[in-house]
Amino acid sequence: MSNRIYYSEEQILADMHGVTRLRLQTWIEEGIIRPQQRGGKTVYDELDRARLELVCTLCDDFEMSEDALSIFTAHLDQLNALRADMARLMQAIAEQPDDVRAEIKKALERALED
Repeated sequence: MSNRIYYSEEQILADMHGVTRLRLQTWIEEGIIRPQQRGGKTVYDELDRARLELVCTLCDDFEMSEDALSIFTAHLDQLNALRADMARLMQAIAEQPDDVRAEIKKALERALED
């Protein structure tokens, strides 16, 4: 069972400074924010809220354009995907026998010397 907390659009608009209905709709249309559908309703989780805070900061405090924002968030998504891949790789390595892990460590050290 998931312990995730979900927020409605109305809760997001009421609770988050800088998020307007127009901004939210624009960011959704541009793929910057990707809410989920649960029970036929659009909902936002904690990651969406954190992303909205970041997007508002970038727009309001740093005056980032919408085009630059789209590029930035696309790169952020790529970085997060790479971090998830790295975590899975580290888990797979951790599950290997000691001798295999030692060989991986040696190979990595050799690669870092180059």
